[in-house]
Amino acid sequence: SPEVVHAYPATGSSRRTGAAAGVAGGGSALDTILQLALNGLAVGCIYGLVALGFVLIYKATELVNFAQGDLLMLGAFVCYMFVVWYGVGYWAAFALAIVIVGLFGAALDATVLRRVIGQPQFAVVMLTIGLGAMFRSVASITWGSGSSGRTASSPPG
Repeated sequence: SPEVVHAYPATGSSRRTGAAAGVAGGGSALDTILQLALNGLAVGCIYGLVALGFVLIYKATELVNFAQGDLLMLGAFVCYMFVVWYGVGYWAAFALAIVIVGLFGAALDATVLRRVIGQPQFAVVMLTIGLGAMFRSVASITWGSGSSGRTASSPPG
């Protein structure tokens, strides 16, 4: 098959199609469409899980809680603290983090969130957004906001 070179006026680069494209690693439009479709499906599944989390929390507590992701973040940092700072085994730290953040969430629900039931929904939303911002600030102060420069394969410590 004849080789065709397409020029892109904006960048001046060229793309080869035809017989040389497979040898040069050009990739096809079908590969791009498949990759975009799978990426879209993955992102859509994540959005679906987030929406299900909001619905589950709303049905259980009758509150729209925008701080639920921040509570998850606190649990991850508590687990990290037990593993890295105190040398606890991963599964024990995971169980401890679940218990600690669960107790913290129950105390937060009993002392703060239950008091706003019956208030306008806007007040509840603003309260939970404010709580989330407060949790992020506490995490930033406690554990720092910079990256540690580790890769996924490098061991902690």
